Amino acid sequence: MWLMLYSVAVVEAKDNTRTVGAGMQQALDYANTLDISVAISSNGDGFVIQYRKNCGPKSADLSDRQAGGKAIVSENADLEHFPTPDELWSCYKRYNGLASKEEEDTSLCSYYFDSTGRAPRYYQRIAINRMVEAIITRNEKTEFSKR
Repeated sequence: MWLMLYSVAVVEAKDNTRTVGAGMQQALDYANTLDISVAISSNGDGFVIQYRKNCGPKSADLSDRQAGGKAIVSENADLEHFPTPDELWSCYKRYNGLASKEEEDTSLCSYYFDSTGRAPRYYQRIAINRMVEAIITRNEKTEFSKR
């Protein structure tokens, strides 16, 4: 699932003869490979949502979810409660340490242009995004190799 230049979630869909969470391990594997903050599994009847590295919404922001003000790690959702683009973007920012408006704005700058219309491959985009975010957040210990 894309928002602007960034992958903000991966969704693994299975048919509804399987449980709603049947595709979660596959979604988590994809999220790990692609360095994506939110993994979602669905069977068409509902969703299981896994937030990586405690990037999930805070319960203070969402009154009907987990109590105590802690980040939600995993939750079940019906079809009407799929995370909004704003919620997914907030998770992305927490996951990548984009704390200020200036960091967010800088990360949204277009960094790639190819007159032939080609786009970077997923692993190139991950490396580019990591580099841009490391520069923005002044993180000198960022790993830039493919995981």
